[in-house]
Amino acid sequence: MDNAKNVLRVCGNNFLKWRANARVLVTFLLAAIFLYSATDGLRAIAVESDMAVTPWVFPFLSANDAMHQLLFLLAVFLFCDAPFFDEQYPYICARCGRRVWARGQVLYVFSGAAVYTAALYGFSLLVFGPYLSFSTQWGKLLRTLANAAEALGDTGTGLATGSVAGRILSYYTPLQATGLTLLLTWLGCAFLGLLMFLLNLRFHRAVGSIVAIAFVVMDYFLQVFTIGQGFVMPVLFFFSPLSWSNLARIQVRPGEFSPPAWYAVVVLLGLVVLLSALSLHAMKRRDVEILPEV
Repeated sequence: MDNAKNVLRVCGNNFLKWRANARVLVTFLLAAIFLYSATDGLRAIAVESDMAVTPWVFPFLSANDAMHQLLFLLAVFLFCDAPFFDEQYPYICARCGRRVWARGQVLYVFSGAAVYTAALYGFSLLVFGPYLSFSTQWGKLLRTLANAAEALGDTGTGLATGSVAGRILSYYTPLQATGLTLLLTWLGCAFLGLLMFLLNLRFHRAVGSIVAIAFVVMDYFLQVFTIGQGFVMPVLFFFSPLSWSNLARIQVRPGEFSPPAWYAVVVLLGLVVLLSALSLHAMKRRDVEILPEV
């Protein structure tokens, strides 16, 4: 019981440091700015037509390739200081033990990824202000614009374009699409944080960030090769875990050669569990070291 409390204290201590950490504040500020900018078109249409926006915009934003990659790059920025060695580290290890400290850091990555994902969803609602209205349905405005995107290719609203918007409307309920997107975004951010934690433990701190960024941009290059260059190999998306929070990459019909939702959730969960176990093991051999704040 004491160990569990100490793990929670170590995790909570990291969150307390957010108040004085400019990098964390900039991360959330940039996320809010990007989401505000991405919804300019949709917000203008809502104001002009005096139509309400339902709280299910996030799956469409995440299915926009540019926004999808930007939000994951911000997650890399949020956790780039892993493995979180600072001046408190030697004292906490002396008091609680290295194993407790490591478990607290792993819990912090999970929790931090959840807070970041919740903030993204919250920002995607707050940007609409008084034009936000709760409904269990997609709503007239989202359905109209999504159908227009399917017909025209792009509506200039920052939402998913082309057939992706219609795909989301046709095969998911609002709760299913939003819940699945948020779950896969959370697991994807946790994957990035733990990947950087492990690699920075074993190598130079920059290695983790470089590999994490490579996973983020992998989705872009796969999209270019698969669609932009006519190189049709959707099987490659099975090996790009950050692609899966974009519902355009998820199988919805029998015969589609893309990852189904269950595969995305199970594999991402397996990856974060594996990275957690490897990180805890790596901490056993790590020397006490204080690293400068990023």
